Amino acid sequence: MLGELRARLSAAPAADYGGGFVGIDFSGTRAVLHKLKGSALTLGACAVGACCEDLRQHCIAGNAAAIHAAGGPGSFAELVAKTQQVLGACMVAAAAARAAAKRVVSDQKALFLGAPDAGDALLADSDAPPWPQAR
Repeated sequence: MLGELRARLSAAPAADYGGGFVGIDFSGTRAVLHKLKGSALTLGACAVGACCEDLRQHCIAGNAAAIHAAGGPGSFAELVAKTQQVLGACMVAAAAARAAAKRVVSDQKALFLGAPDAGDALLADSDAPPWPQAR
C-alpha cells in the first residue's frame, strides 16, 4: 500500500502555478489511507493508524506541503518511518516464533522417535509406553 500511496502522492513543485504541488490524487490517497489505517489498527499498530489519520486530514485540507514535509508530523515520510518500525518488530517476533517452533518440534521428535533418554520422564511410573499398543 505504501507504493500505491507514493504513486498517488507523487507531485512536482509547480512554480508555474504560484507554488504548491500539482498532480496529487487526494481522493484516491484518502481511500488508500483508509484501508491502511484499518489494517494497521487491526494489527495493533496504532502509531501507523494515527499517521494515516493525520495524512488523511492533510488530504481533506489539500495541504500538499504538509504531506511532503521532510519527516514532519502527518507527512508521508513519517508514515513510512512508523511502518518500517512496525515491520521490523514483526520480523523480530516472527523469527522468535520460528525458533520456538523449531525447539518444540525438535523436542517432540526426540520424544516420539525414541531418542536416548527422551522418554524417561514418561516411563518413570510404568514400563508401558504412553501410546496404545497394536494387538
